[in-house]
Amino acid sequence: QWTVLSVCLILFNKWLMQYGGFPYPLTLVSLHMFSSTLICLSLRACGVITPSLEPSQVARFVLPVGLLFALCLASGNEVFLFLSVAF
Repeated sequence: QWTVLSVCLILFNKWLMQYGGFPYPLTLVSLHMFSSTLICLSLRACGVITPSLEPSQVARFVLPVGLLFALCLASGNEVFLFLSVAF
C-alpha cells in the first residue's frame, strides 16, 4: 500500500512540476512540511498522540533530522524538473 502511494505521489509531483505549471519544488516541499506539521499538531491537540521529548531534546535530535529530510525532499523534487521518472 505504501509503495503504491509513493509511486502515485512521485508521478503526481512530476506531472505537477513539468506539465501542471507549478515548477517550484521548494514551495512544494514547504507545503508538504507545513501540512505534516498541522496534522501532527492536530493529533496532539486531540490527545491522539502525546509528546515524550523535552523541547531541548526536540531541538537537538528531531530538528536536524527534519531539516535534512526537507533538504532531501527539495532536492528530489528539483530533479523532476530535469529528469524523467524511471517507472
